[in-house]
Amino acid sequence: HKSRARLMERLIDRIAVVFPFEQSYFNNAEFIGHPLLDVPAPAVDADLAASPTVALLPGSRRNEIARHFPILARTAELLRDRGYRPVLSMADSAMLDRFEGAPCELYSGDVRTLLASSKCAVIKSGTGTLEAALLGLPHVAIYRSSWTSYWIARMMVDIKYIAMPNILLGKRVVPELIQSDAQPDKIVAAVAALDSAEIKMEFARLADILRAGSAARAAEIALSLGS
Repeated sequence: HKSRARLMERLIDRIAVVFPFEQSYFNNAEFIGHPLLDVPAPAVDADLAASPTVALLPGSRRNEIARHFPILARTAELLRDRGYRPVLSMADSAMLDRFEGAPCELYSGDVRTLLASSKCAVIKSGTGTLEAALLGLPHVAIYRSSWTSYWIARMMVDIKYIAMPNILLGKRVVPELIQSDAQPDKIVAAVAALDSAEIKMEFARLADILRAGSAARAAEIALSLGS
């Protein structure tokens, strides 16, 4: 919530932020760039890359997986009927046994490799959408929570978009299907309608918006506080 910014200003000498729009929230903040731009390019899985693979990312937390898995399982069935190869990433490999018999492949490897090897993706809104965008991967963002949590969040946070690529680009490049719109048939329709060329062109702008070298700038700020 915006009110936290004033408290943070009083408690913190310097604030290093990783998104350019965050700098305007504070009087003592500096935009340092985003760490994801300094992460080495992921390996590509030749088998996945040779297929019309659609990466399905339900989230990393157990409650997110439990909430989004049923939606993505049905989505996987519909995608498979259309000739796609749906592959669902399980960040928590301890949960793999709970989803045996799922109508798609379960993947517990490096999620960036899965993204780099896919044709497109369906991703729970969060860091995954930014990772995919920086890899140039067209995708659809989904999110479903309890209605109570959703309306509390809507009252506290005033933003037009929820997918970080859209927030950074200032336009709806990534389709967003939230709450009751996060339905398998709508997700599949959004996947089929993705304009890969246009989306990749928009995503290419993110490297200039975010900038690399965040660790070095954060270190400079920290060192300046001791002088």
